Amino acid sequence: MVLVAGSVAASCLMPTSANAVAMPTPRATSLWTPSFVENFNGSALNKSWGRYSGTPGGNPTTTWRRSQLSVTNGALRIRAQKQGSHVYSGGVCNCKVAQLYGKWDVRLRVTKAELAKFVVLLWPTKGWPPEVDIAEDSGGNRKSFSGYVHWTAAGKHKFSGSRSPKVNTKKWIRVGVQWRPNLLEYTINGKVWKRVTGSTVPRQKMWLAIQSEGTKRSASQKTKQVDLLVDWVKVYRWTP
Repeated sequence: MVLVAGSVAASCLMPTSANAVAMPTPRATSLWTPSFVENFNGSALNKSWGRYSGTPGGNPTTTWRRSQLSVTNGALRIRAQKQGSHVYSGGVCNCKVAQLYGKWDVRLRVTKAELAKFVVLLWPTKGWPPEVDIAEDSGGNRKSFSGYVHWTAAGKHKFSGSRSPKVNTKKWIRVGVQWRPNLLEYTINGKVWKRVTGSTVPRQKMWLAIQSEGTKRSASQKTKQVDLLVDWVKVYRWTP
C-alpha cells in the first residue's frame, strides 16, 4: 500500500465499533434463501474474493492494485490514492458465488471527494453484456448514485439507468438488488427504489463485484485519498 504524506488525517475513513454494526442474521423467506455471507471479521480477504489488478476499461487514469485492499476492524477497505495525475485503487469480485437470479445486499460508506467513484455491480460469468450496476457513483458529495442495466439488442450494446433518491453514502448505507425472471428491483436500505422489467433483465449467471476508480476530474483534485468501506455482504438464492 502506498501512503501519501499529509492525506490520511483529511480523507481516511477508519471503521470503528461506532461505525460498523453487527450484521443481522440472514433469514430465509418465501422467496429468498441465504447462500453467502461475508462480515469481514478477519485480517485479510478469504478465498471467496478475487482481487483486481490492471487498468479499468475506458479509464486509463486508474490502475487497480491488490495492495489497495485491506481488512481491518470488521470492514473491507478499498483505498484510492492519487500520485501525480494518476489514481491507484482496487476492487474485488465474489467470483465463486455466481447465481442465476437472487438477492444481493451490501452495507458500505465512502469518503466525500471528487477524486474517486465507486460501483457495486453484477457481472456475467460469460461474455458481456449483461451487466447490472446496483449503485454507480460519480464522486463528489455522495448525495446520490445511479442504477443501470446493460443488455444486447440486435447485436448492439444497450443500457438504461436512473438516479437514486437523495442519499448520504458518506454514512453507512445498504445498497442491493433483487433479481427474478424478467424483474430487477434495486434497493436502498432494503426498500425498492427502481424496477426494470422485460427482455432487458439478464438471463444468465452473474456474480457480485465492488470497485473504486478515479473520475474524469481526478487530475485536478487536491484530495489525495478516498476510502470505500464495506461492512458486510449478503447473498440469497431465489427460491420460488
